[in-house]
Amino acid sequence: MAAARITIRPAIAADAPAIHAMIQAMAAGLGMAGQVTSTPQDLLKHGFGDRPAFEALIAEGNGQPLGLSLYFFNFSSWAGKRGVYLQDIFVDARTRGTGLGKRLLAETANRAAQQGAEFMRLAVDKDNQAARDFYLDAGMIHAERDCIYKAWNEAFEGLKAIDGGTEDGGAPK
Repeated sequence: MAAARITIRPAIAADAPAIHAMIQAMAAGLGMAGQVTSTPQDLLKHGFGDRPAFEALIAEGNGQPLGLSLYFFNFSSWAGKRGVYLQDIFVDARTRGTGLGKRLLAETANRAAQQGAEFMRLAVDKDNQAARDFYLDAGMIHAERDCIYKAWNEAFEGLKAIDGGTEDGGAPK
């Protein structure tokens, strides 16, 4: 399928199952299919409700979803600028090598800039050399000083329970 026949549009609520299917396909391609615990209903709730947690772009050809960009906005306190965080980008195997990934990246940057974003951040699985090369080829730089940490499940619950070692729970005096 040629890239010229593929259109990119903002996702709508009815796209939640297709978005989920592309997320699952991306995870499967990375050998991590079992790690996807989200459902289409989660995406519908968090992406298309009163306070959307993310936005998404769908690339499609002949009515079929062929690519995805899922992103949300953030803020750099050091730079004093609004940014965009690219959570997921996916291109169906049938359209790889057509430039669709770069088109999705560019469209994400353009739409984010229209909403005030001045930079983009993302994380890549350290073993995904193809993705790392893709982003470098697109002009992004590897932030050597950044190291991502996360707290899920029990770790997140533990964070909520930290009291700071003071009588009043660590509140500043």
